[in-house]
This record gives sequence, C-alpha cells and structure tokens, in this order.
Amino acid sequence: MALRGLRGILLLVRPPIAFISVFGAVCGSLLVTVNLGLPLETWVFALMAISAFCLAAGLMASNDVADLASDKAIKPWKPIPSGKVSPAQARYAGNILLLLSILISFYIGVGLGLLNLSVVIAGMLYNSGAKGRGVLGNIVVAYGVAVIPYYGAVAMGDYLSLLSLTAGIMVFETGREIVVTCQDVEGDGRAGLKTLPVLVGRRRAMWAALAFYLAYTPLASLPYLLGVVGWVYLVGASLFAGGLLLTWYRIMLNPTFDAYERYARVGTRLLVIFFQAVLFLEAFI
Repeated sequence: MALRGLRGILLLVRPPIAFISVFGAVCGSLLVTVNLGLPLETWVFALMAISAFCLAAGLMASNDVADLASDKAIKPWKPIPSGKVSPAQARYAGNILLLLSILISFYIGVGLGLLNLSVVIAGMLYNSGAKGRGVLGNIVVAYGVAVIPYYGAVAMGDYLSLLSLTAGIMVFETGREIVVTCQDVEGDGRAGLKTLPVLVGRRRAMWAALAFYLAYTPLASLPYLLGVVGWVYLVGASLFAGGLLLTWYRIMLNPTFDAYERYARVGTRLLVIFFQAVLFLEAFI
C-alpha cells in the first residue's frame, strides 16, 4: 500500500515537467552569470534548483487536488481520480514540497524568498477560485511560468536583466493556457468553473489565445534589442513564436480532444523545452 502511494505521488508531481521548470531556472542563472558576467556561486545554484523543483512539484500536486471534480469527468486516469493517491495524500505532499521551496528560497535570500512566496500565493489563488474567473485564471498561471528564468536570475542577485524576457513569456503563456483550458471545457463546465472557453465558447477563446500569441511576436525581440541576449536567442525566439502559431492553426483545423492533447499540451510543451534550450545555448555562445 505504501509503495502504491509513493508511485501515485510520483505520478502526481510529474518529475519530468518539474525538471523542465528547474531547467528554465538554471537557464536564467546562466544567462546572468556566464553570459552577463555575474559570479556563479555553486551552493546557491544547487539550492536554487532544488527549491525550483519543490515549487513546481508542489504546485502541480495542489492543482490536481483543486481540479479533482473536472478531472473525474474528462481525465479519470490521473493519479487522484484513478485512486492511485488520495486527495489527502496529494494535499499533504503538495504542502510539504511548497514549504520546502519557501524555506530554501528564503535561506538563499529575501528577494528570492519573496518571489517564491508570490508564486505560491498565485497558485493558491488559482486553486481557490481564480481558475473559474475567465482569463484571470490564465494570467495567474502564466505569471508562475513566466518567472521561472527570472527565478534563476534573482537567485544570482540580478533583479533587472531578465524582466523583458519575463514579460514576453507571460504574454505567450497566457495564450497557451487559454488553449489548454479549451481542451478542458467540458470537464470545467461540469465542475462549475467559469473559464474563458466556458464563458465565451471554445472557438472564441481560441481566437483570444491567438491575440496573445500575436502580441508576443514583437515582444520576443525585446531582450535582444535591450542587449541582454544575442542572435542565438533572436533566431530561436522567432522560431518558437512561429511554432506557437503553427500549433494553434493545427488545432483550429481539427479541434478534437486528441488534437488539443497533441498540439496544445505535448506540442507546446516541446516548444517550451526548445525555447529553454535556446536560452541555455545563448548563455555560452
């Protein structure tokens, strides 16, 4: 029984996705140290990565508890609705991970601790009702994603260099989150959640997502124009923006549940990994 519970918790926190968050924070640290010349302290770097993992994993566990009613309707295979882990176990695991992330980040520095705390609060707001308040829920999630590279920069003591990058990420991630909620529209509707697709319909919500993707296109070049990054980033970010538009187009051609899974979740997640790889390369080229 204990082994089954452990397996359920591992599925719940989704280590591969949590490591994507860690990689993004690592890229942020490398951009302001290797690329911009700040000293890289190994112990700070290691603790930052651990706190980023705990933060991402804890938020995913907490979110799955909040999404239980919706997941029962459209995603019964997920760890909680399938019975692999109980809601109480998931809540406990999420709270422990979030507490660890807060303690480690404050140990590194007050600035990082406050940033961590703001993401935790944003996650709590999302789970306690912001998800069901139209586009506000998408913006709240986008904030948590956008600060991932910034998290790594702040750990190294740089509060300014990656602000333009963070702003751009928040814009495209808001659009991406709208697309993701389009897939969940049936379950969210049954759960009484007034997400943007539930309020205005899936098709109109997709057009709203496109507006955010298009708004990101000029913002993508801002870090380059400000001299924070070089040509590797500029080329990579342009390809990334084009990839987002392509996934949107492919979904609109055939807006089925499988298409959303293939392009909105898997496709855009692979694009995010590509974007992070570009940031990593930018630090060394």
